[in-house]
Amino acid sequence: MSNDASRFSLSRRTFLGNVGGATLVAGVVGMSSLLETQGTKAGEIQQRTCELGPTAGVERADKAFQIRRQAAEYEKNLPLPKHPCAGDEAFYLNKIANYSKALPHNDLGEVDLNAYQALILALTTGQPADFEKIPMAGPVKLVNPQAADLRT
Repeated sequence: MSNDASRFSLSRRTFLGNVGGATLVAGVVGMSSLLETQGTKAGEIQQRTCELGPTAGVERADKAFQIRRQAAEYEKNLPLPKHPCAGDEAFYLNKIANYSKALPHNDLGEVDLNAYQALILALTTGQPADFEKIPMAGPVKLVNPQAADLRT
């Protein structure tokens, strides 16, 4: 090969670099002419391309909020299920079918009735002082027994 021919030989990397650069230039020229014909500034195109979709961020947030609010109102207006009493309180005088965890029990595993009545009183009144009066067995404690009560 002569020196003239070697001056014009390109490596694959050089060729692809040149093609990529030419493509970029053509794209910029094409975009600028498109912007000029549509009367749009480049900054506006940049802003629109950052938020893709039929609605902008604030509009989407407002719509999502409305959907969540409507769902919450729907749920709030549903009828509450009935919670019929099974009658265990009256039927089992020793309270063997009722919740008594952490309360003192006798050797047969039956709850101390005074402790059970203290628990029922505290649940009925919802007063923190009444919860403090519940006799407990050992180191076990009632953990946040009023958690579901919205009054506290």
